[in-house]
Amino acid sequence: GRSFDLDKGDRSYDNFGGIETVRVRAYQEGLKAALDVISEEDDVSDDGRGTGTTLFGNKQSVDDDDSISGVKDDVQTALSALKLLCPPKGSREYFVQENAQALSKLANYIAPSSRGDKAKTPTVRQQNMDLLLHHSSKLIEMRTLDALLRTLRDRHLIVASRLRRARDYWKWHVNLSGGWFGLFTQDLRQKVNSVFPWLGLNDLKERTQRHYERVTASWEKELVCLGKIEQVLLDRPEEMEVGSLLSVTNDNDDEETSWLGNLLSGGNKSKPSLDESTELMLKSKNRIWIRETENWCAKARQAISDSVD
Repeated sequence: GRSFDLDKGDRSYDNFGGIETVRVRAYQEGLKAALDVISEEDDVSDDGRGTGTTLFGNKQSVDDDDSISGVKDDVQTALSALKLLCPPKGSREYFVQENAQALSKLANYIAPSSRGDKAKTPTVRQQNMDLLLHHSSKLIEMRTLDALLRTLRDRHLIVASRLRRARDYWKWHVNLSGGWFGLFTQDLRQKVNSVFPWLGLNDLKERTQRHYERVTASWEKELVCLGKIEQVLLDRPEEMEVGSLLSVTNDNDDEETSWLGNLLSGGNKSKPSLDESTELMLKSKNRIWIRETENWCAKARQAISDSVD
């Protein structure tokens, strides 16, 4: 359906394909670094497999491999979801549907306190992975709820516009029933009804008034829902500053490097690391953002529930 341009967030969809563009880019770099770490661990486990370990050692290795494989799938799911865009004439419904599928797979990271084996102390690498996936999952949830709220807001706006026209129509009929013309039509209806009583013309004015009141109530209800949704959209947590992106991205990723630069650097370009992404998420602004996002998502879900009831 048609998407309206009502606030700054709508312009973000037109220009960048979604909200939180800077944070999305930063988390993409962190997830790419996490995939590199997992690939290195896979190589190490492949090299060390089958070197005369015990039966219990083999079982532990299999368990670790399964754990690494599961985390790798989650990281790839989060990375794919953050790469989803909603262009200006794209379908926000499709954007919500695709993100909802990713969120169903990342549900354990929405509330990380309920995840994991309590008897097993996680390593630093596991803690960093969980933190990265937690922030990424909350970002995906925010983008999904924001797109869904805008879809509902646009529909409420269309329905309210149609109800406003219907309200004006019935208001015209109510006003028409008053004054000298109303008295004339009422007298005419009484005469016609005395001859043809089955027509039920005596209560025409009351029926018109009831239609007007019913349409007015529906119109006002749509306006209330529209106002609640727009208020939630305007209360969305502040987006990440562009300067924060420089600490976790490589400016040369999309540029061609000269042969001399490759020779001097040994063919290796610096890549953002998982530690740098973790350090970014542990900053005070981002810790405040994750708390505000949790509260905002709860309000967004409530607004959606009230809207569809």
